[in-house]
Amino acid sequence: MTLNRRFSNKFRVCRKTGCWNWTGGTMSSGYGNILNEKGKQEGAHRVSYRLFVGKIGKNFVLHKCDNPLCVNPDHLFLGSQKDNLKDMTNKGRRRSNTPKGEDHLHSKLTVKDIVAIRRKYIPRIYTLQQLADEYGTAKRNIYLIIQRRAWSHVK
Repeated sequence: MTLNRRFSNKFRVCRKTGCWNWTGGTMSSGYGNILNEKGKQEGAHRVSYRLFVGKIGKNFVLHKCDNPLCVNPDHLFLGSQKDNLKDMTNKGRRRSNTPKGEDHLHSKLTVKDIVAIRRKYIPRIYTLQQLADEYGTAKRNIYLIIQRRAWSHVK
């Protein structure tokens, strides 16, 4: 059976939204998947775009409708990784929306601690290891805090 025929048997059209909701297999991310022409798993929305619109290249296939199961080519568009991240942020699906700093579930440190760590760190006088021991965290965490690669939101 051709990919086109297999594909067309795996979705139902929602009259209300116009979405073609995928009824075949899905990935853990919630997107539909199907075996492509090469026998490899591929996102159903990507296959739909290729079948009905054209080449994808190195682009991402994004959803106008924000429905990961939708394979309607009219609801799909191409974008770069940057476009995809911007789209996710605008639609509130980007992981960066998780709590930061002491609001994070696993945080051991407070904003007060971060300010003190940055103030105390003077190479050869107060070492990374000494700070790690004092604050009960790893030396690597102290390094990332000093470099402002962790807790970068704290001034």
